[in-house]
Amino acid sequence: MLDRDPDERIYEAFAAGAEEALPALVRRCGAALLRFIHQCLGRGAVEDVEEVFNDTLLAVWRDVGEYDPRRARFRTWVFLQARWAALDRRRALAREAAAGPLPELAAEFSWAQFLQLDLVVALEELSTLDRQIIYLCHYLGFGHREIAGRLGLQVGALDTRLHRARQRLRRSLAAWHPRGVPEGSDG
Repeated sequence: MLDRDPDERIYEAFAAGAEEALPALVRRCGAALLRFIHQCLGRGAVEDVEEVFNDTLLAVWRDVGEYDPRRARFRTWVFLQARWAALDRRRALAREAAAGPLPELAAEFSWAQFLQLDLVVALEELSTLDRQIIYLCHYLGFGHREIAGRLGLQVGALDTRLHRARQRLRRSLAAWHPRGVPEGSDG
């Protein structure tokens, strides 16, 4: 008889509120999760990576009731929680950086990095579902049918949501950069 998926057993432990669930998750995918968070944060400090890791574990523990095994594997859902926690941390870091003196900030960041921060803010203005669609399509490279299946949508509905989300992103970015990206920039 085949053993069940270890991730499924960990999910069941979380769902039951078992104390061993958290250490089991850390043993199972902690190192991969830390690497993933580090990649999401870019050149984030170790403290930022650790903070996002802890935020992710807290979100998994708190929100395990929202996990739907029909939409994704438990491990995938955990990594999506990490991605959203990392985006939250990047937004917080961007706010902290924006509060600092602009001349230093301007010297430190390229135009492309400013656009990246603006994109993170613009993405936050989208609904959770639209952010997931954009992320799955543009960052993970999933096809429309696969995304629709994972999110329980019809392909036509997904196409419409994706089109409208892209339009909202364009409008948001155009509002912040009405003249577009300067010539010769790396953006």
